[in-house]
Amino acid sequence: MDLEKINNLEVILDYRENSRICYIILVSKVGSRYEKKSGITHFLEHNIFRGSKKYRYYEINEFFEVYGNSIDAITNEENVVIFTSVINEKIFSALDILFDIIKNPTFENYETEKNVILQEYNEFFDDSEELSYYYLNKAIFKNHPLGRSILGIPKTIKNFTLEDLEERKKEVFSKDNVILMISGNFQKDKIFNFIEKNFFLEYNHEIKFNPFKNYKPSMKKKFKFNNHCYVNLGIPIFDYKNFRLELLVISNYLGDGSDSLLFDIIRERKGLVYDIHTFLDFYKEVCVFGINYSIDCKEFEKVLNEIEKILKNFEWTPKNLEKIKQKFKSQLLVELEYRPSYLNFVLSEYLFRGKTITLGEFINELENLNEENFEKIINIIRNFKNN
Repeated sequence: MDLEKINNLEVILDYRENSRICYIILVSKVGSRYEKKSGITHFLEHNIFRGSKKYRYYEINEFFEVYGNSIDAITNEENVVIFTSVINEKIFSALDILFDIIKNPTFENYETEKNVILQEYNEFFDDSEELSYYYLNKAIFKNHPLGRSILGIPKTIKNFTLEDLEERKKEVFSKDNVILMISGNFQKDKIFNFIEKNFFLEYNHEIKFNPFKNYKPSMKKKFKFNNHCYVNLGIPIFDYKNFRLELLVISNYLGDGSDSLLFDIIRERKGLVYDIHTFLDFYKEVCVFGINYSIDCKEFEKVLNEIEKILKNFEWTPKNLEKIKQKFKSQLLVELEYRPSYLNFVLSEYLFRGKTITLGEFINELENLNEENFEKIINIIRNFKNN
């Protein structure tokens, strides 16, 4: 794994001698939580694919469909991520397109994209499972930017202007805020030379960080249908950075897979739900530990009480801690055999640590997991209902 900084662009290279495909991922550190107008970052993400100075939108689509596996992007609270894959022979053409759409987008027919996003908005708010997750964030973060929908609201979406897009482009794709990762069979020096000659980030943008602080426990009940409801439970965990790995391991043990503690008791033994799992959402200053399931609305309190009982009585010993770590390690190793998952792992660790880490180094940290931190997290989770 090579890490270089070229023209204010952070470049991570993962060389694979026998690979026929190059994966390309470009990440901006300026996500939706840092925007002035709600939804503008997501709107920008859509519109960079509508054409650039050198390429019409249909030329972009055709290139990646013919020589790769399409090109796509996602916006979240912390980042904007663009990703694609192409055959090795077309790596420089792919990079040229990628550089041009973020440096020189024309935003051709950007008004048309407003209706596309309004359809996405309507689809989102017609999905009870997605809506449940949205209401969880609203309950936790309230009026903080982390509590907003990434999509924005119809009023703001309809009023976005070309000037809004131009301004947000300069912020999202700005100096020292962009990471490029390439994985495949390539010549490193040629990649570096191409970037040096063809990619320049022109704009400076200082990220204004507005940390989330004031949390008050609350519960929102939004039953869209009379007979079935989707439930998301969550608690924010502050200052998590010294025990992030312990959080990952505990979440995996409690709610990842058919042998997880919650699934085993609530689904397999009691038959109360079809599925139940845990999740973790990491932000700069806070992590949300959550539990997701769906249930007959009449059984809502019953399942909630079962979860409380399981978490309250959750105990561990040094012996079963080894089993818990082994489960996490095995599932991780299987997952990371799939290269996009491995690249996501590398990028996630880089964004968290500010440096690259090998899988071996990560496993070594897992083997030396801090038992005091483990107990600290479990104590927070045991009091889940009060938090």
